[in-house]
Amino acid sequence: MRIFGTDGIREVVGQGWLAPDKLPAIGWALGAWLARRRAAPGGALSLLLASDGRASAPEIKSSLLRGLARWRAEVTDVGLCPTPVGAFLTRHRKLDAG
Repeated sequence: MRIFGTDGIREVVGQGWLAPDKLPAIGWALGAWLARRRAAPGGALSLLLASDGRASAPEIKSSLLRGLARWRAEVTDVGLCPTPVGAFLTRHRKLDAG
């Protein structure tokens, strides 16, 4: 099943994959996937977290972070950020994901 579009999950907030009970599971699954594909195993995962200006952003971030917590992820939250800038920062800082 494909849940991601070209720039993320495309759903109505609070429904489907963006329901409050699903977002922590997505965070956990992201952590599991990143941990498996890392070239150098061990240590904390490093992620960049950014958002757009929608009112739902803080709730979505918080739910994803609950799922990522299992993986001891070191998360840098840059707040409101255009997608291309987030992608640049993720590569420039050599993070596991953004």
